[in-house]
Amino acid sequence: MGIIGEFGSGKTSIALAMMGLLKKAATVDGQVNCHCISKQFGCSKSCLDGTRADLGVSPEAHCTDRNGLKGKTIKVCDNCDLTIRSGEVVALIGESGSGKTTLAGILAGVLTADEGEVMFEGEKIKGNKATSRKNGIQIVFQDPFTATNEHLSIAQVIKEPLDILKLGTKEEKLDKVRQALQDVQLPSDDEFIARKCHCLSGGQKQRVALARSLVMEPKPLIADEISSMLDPSTQANVLRLLKGLQNAKGFAMLYITHDLALARKIADRVYIMYNGRIIEHGSVVDVFDSPKESYTNKLVNNSL
Repeated sequence: MGIIGEFGSGKTSIALAMMGLLKKAATVDGQVNCHCISKQFGCSKSCLDGTRADLGVSPEAHCTDRNGLKGKTIKVCDNCDLTIRSGEVVALIGESGSGKTTLAGILAGVLTADEGEVMFEGEKIKGNKATSRKNGIQIVFQDPFTATNEHLSIAQVIKEPLDILKLGTKEEKLDKVRQALQDVQLPSDDEFIARKCHCLSGGQKQRVALARSLVMEPKPLIADEISSMLDPSTQANVLRLLKGLQNAKGFAMLYITHDLALARKIADRVYIMYNGRIIEHGSVVDVFDSPKESYTNKLVNNSL
């Protein structure tokens, strides 16, 4: 599953909403639905106002100091509906600043929307209820360098959610750490897991962040531009790994990106975001080969 849109279109906001970080309606199981509205941030931050989709989130940004926009309200995510079904990859596409990360924050419970709700497995969830549990929603963020604490060991970083939720014995946690490292194709021996994260490359840090999500055995995983800060060869390797894991483990995935070529390769369905609204959605073939909106058509032509 994927969402597509320009900078500021709101695709990240949708993802956050699905994680419980923003508030409108999202259901995952099978399905994630989200409808959210948030008015608490200034123009310099991502906000929600009214998106709904079997995931819907709508953020608003109240501008205080940017480019003569003082006093104006900008809807960063406006009545967006998005659904993620079990086992599928949905791409949310939009340019930087479109709101996609804000939406992801709502879904992850990191951000709070003024209105709306997130649904997970038929149940309305608030805050991080769906992310602070096994088999819930997990998110991997864009920046691998801030996603891990460089002063902690690899083992400490990966088992952190297990420690917080008190899931398993010490031995069971270590077994899960080793299995997750094997899943992301990193060494799992004692010497490696004892290394501090500052010793790792960007690609390795992103894999460690992914492993940390995998120990929670998520049903849906939100991947927010997770390869955009990596070099091209590392980016390709991480994407192949991610798609392979999704196929092998069967979790649903919301893949947030501004890159149509990547979305075409990895997604079953796509959502296009523009100026805080989802303007088009459908199967990869339908949206990319026969776009209905002029903006989508421009994105497709620019990606050729």
